This record gives sequence, C-alpha cells and structure tokens, in this order.
Amino acid sequence: MLYRGLFVHCTKIAGETALYTKISDDKGREALYPDVLIKHDFREGALVDGAAFELAEEAFVAYPPHRIFFFGIAGDAPGPEVYAWLDEVTEFLREEIKAPLKFTEREEKAVENLAETYRFTVSMGRILRELMTYAKCAGRDILLLLSPYGRGGGSKQRGKEILDELRKKMAE
Repeated sequence: MLYRGLFVHCTKIAGETALYTKISDDKGREALYPDVLIKHDFREGALVDGAAFELAEEAFVAYPPHRIFFFGIAGDAPGPEVYAWLDEVTEFLREEIKAPLKFTEREEKAVENLAETYRFTVSMGRILRELMTYAKCAGRDILLLLSPYGRGGGSKQRGKEILDELRKKMAE
C-alpha cells in the first residue's frame, strides 16, 4: 500500500499490532531491516515470510529504508492507531523534505576528513554520508562517532573496516 510517499505493507496476525524491524526470507538466511527512526508505541518484531521478503526487496530498491514500514495487523484492517501514527510519520518526513537535514560545519569537515584520510571511493563516501545522516536523524553525536578515527594517513582497507565499525555502532 502506498501512503503519501511511504511504502506500507500490512499482514494479518494474531495478537497485538506489531511494527516489523526485520523481514527475513522463509529460510531465515537473508534479512532486510527498515529504518524506524521515529518513536512509536507499537510492539516490534521480526517477520519471516518469503513473499513479504520479496516485496521488501522491491521496496528497498524504490524507497529509502526510513520510508518503508511493515506492520502485522491484529484483526482484518489497520486500526486508527496505525493510521494516526502514519500521519505523524508523514508529517515528520514532510518537514524533513522542506528543511533537509544539514550537517554543521564541524560535522561536514569531520566527514570529509575521514573520507580523505582513508582514501574513500565515491561509493564509500556516499555510504559514510548516509550513515552519518541516519546518525543525525537518530540524535547521535556525529563528532563523537567519528572521533576514534582521528587523523593521519590511512589505507582504503582500514576505511572499509571503519565503515563496518560505524554500521555496527549505528545498530546499537
């Protein structure tokens, strides 16, 4: 279901409505993780469903991860609490689009310095910027996240390791 620029998928479940933060294939070997950067009161869960996983793969191609939502709906249709929350999400994203997230001058410099120091490729630089954008959305301190990586010459291999470390820190 498309909901004002969001990708929303609802699956009927027993129990209470849940927001899935992990969608796995039937075998549980592959998983996708929508980024839920906005506070909510829904129970979070994991969905293991081959058809939903295929749908999620397509959604991740067309939408940014923070605009993809998979709900398990208790009952036949989403209740007013789901629609009310989606209205809040939509309003938040609308404001985000009006005033795009900007790094401070110090944050921008820290991101650039890291990319230059460790000879990031263009692709690695984009990944770093995306990670730091998510960090900022989540209220994390970018300067604190990047401070352990200091200055000095570094290798591209070390740069890849740093990106992996940052991904892990963002998952905490």
